[in-house]
Amino acid sequence: MKKILFVSVAALVLAAGCSSEPTKTAEATPQTETTTKPTEAPKAETPAALTKDEIEKFMKYAPTIKGGTFLKSAKVENGNQAVIDYYGNFADYKKANPETGLKEEDYKNYFATGDGINTILMEETTRTFKEFPNLNSVNINIPFEGKTHTIEMDKKTAESYYGANFKEMNADQSNEKWKQLRNKFFNKKERESFVQKYIKTK
Repeated sequence: MKKILFVSVAALVLAAGCSSEPTKTAEATPQTETTTKPTEAPKAETPAALTKDEIEKFMKYAPTIKGGTFLKSAKVENGNQAVIDYYGNFADYKKANPETGLKEEDYKNYFATGDGINTILMEETTRTFKEFPNLNSVNINIPFEGKTHTIEMDKKTAESYYGANFKEMNADQSNEKWKQLRNKFFNKKERESFVQKYIKTK
């Protein structure tokens, strides 16, 4: 009789021990979820696209940049990325503009020296950001005598390099902020430093 009673008690204890395990497992699950949540990376913000009016303004602006007469194309891609391409030689320009009175000498005057090309790439990229602060990036390509000179710069990098805010500069009616930037950076010494960092030739 005592043996039967002992076995019954042992069975009850074992059953009680088994029934408590799921409770422990259920309690552990929320802790695992809590530790993984902080590791989730925040979503990157997507830059706003230029409005239709801003794009139209950009298309009128592009031919006014240095050497703009020899622009092959200018467009805004993906809503806020400016892409500007120059003709690679005078023959292609002449073919597309047969009525032009310009000569090959005029074409070469813009691009014959490396510093002339670098001046366009540095200054016109910067001025484009100033005129259109909602642009996220500017890409200018100048092919000349078998080499293509390129700059692909995003606004964040440009603002960091110059210590500038292009929206504030655009809103500055006095134009003083732009003049300060231009006077400080638009010279041969600063241009050489800029070229080494951002301009590619291939």
